[in-house]
Amino acid sequence: RIQVVLQAQQDRVATYRQFDEGLRDVFCTGNFTMYPAICAQVTATFAVLSNTVNAVRAASANSNGGDNNNATTKQLQRFLAQLQENERDKLNFTAALHLEQIRLQQSVGGGRDGDNNGSVTTTTQDMYESSIRSLRE
Repeated sequence: RIQVVLQAQQDRVATYRQFDEGLRDVFCTGNFTMYPAICAQVTATFAVLSNTVNAVRAASANSNGGDNNNATTKQLQRFLAQLQENERDKLNFTAALHLEQIRLQQSVGGGRDGDNNGSVTTTTQDMYESSIRSLRE
């Protein structure tokens, strides 16, 4: 079970790397419309990884014949719950950081949005914020 959690954590690290690289690609190409697709892909990956850790947590509760009073089981349950909470917070912070980086990029004229001379439209800004919100759900 621990190996499954360790693998999930390694996959989370790789997914954060992809998320950051995706944002860099958006900045390099100026194609800000691809960011929602990046968010959707990352959201799906993190959901699978979170479900995996939650399944390990549930299995650990059932492994002692439902004896959740076992000290080791309780400790593992607390650890996995805290891990999930920390990962949720990290994803929220990362998403907020990305949004601020996008806003900064747009404010210095580095972004492109059709014929708007580097300014971001309300529709595009709403799309970014919606993508970020989807990560939090």
